[in-house]
Parts: sequence; structure tokens; C-alpha cells
Amino acid sequence: MVISSILFDLDNTLIATRKGDKLACNKLSEVLWEKYAIPLDVAASVCASFLRAFRKCPENTEMGLHEWRRLLWAKALNCYSSLMKFIRSGSI
Repeated sequence: MVISSILFDLDNTLIATRKGDKLACNKLSEVLWEKYAIPLDVAASVCASFLRAFRKCPENTEMGLHEWRRLLWAKALNCYSSLMKFIRSGSI
């Protein structure tokens, strides 16, 4: 089976998804490892950072939902940008 997309219902509006969120983040971590050689622990930390930020503030009334979620992902990824640059440089 090929996974073509991952849906996140992180605010539990559709169904209780805490377990599903964890599974989705585990899968995303695997994809980041397989496609981009990002270590699993780093990928898991990025996903956990996004989840924490999203659960703390699931929406921002000053922008659209997709824009807000992209911003949260960008912030989560930025937390590890120095490490990712190091990884991409081939130093690891």
C-alpha cells in the first residue's frame, strides 16, 4: 500500500485522535528519514514540537487555518534548522 497523504485532526474535532496523531507522526518521522535522511529522533522532535504548538493554539483568528498550520510547521522545523544544515552538509 502506498500512502499518498496524511490527514491530521489534531484538535479532536472529528474524532478522538490522540493515538492516531501519534501514529501519523511516527509515520511522518519514517518518511523524513527515508526520503531526506533526517534522523528519526530529530524528525520525532519536530513532529512533537508541532503537536505541542498546535494543541496549545489550534487556530489563529488573524489568518486562515492552512496558513496557521504552515506557520506552526515552519516554526517546528526552524527549531532544528541548525542541526538540519549540519546533517545536510554531510558532517554526520
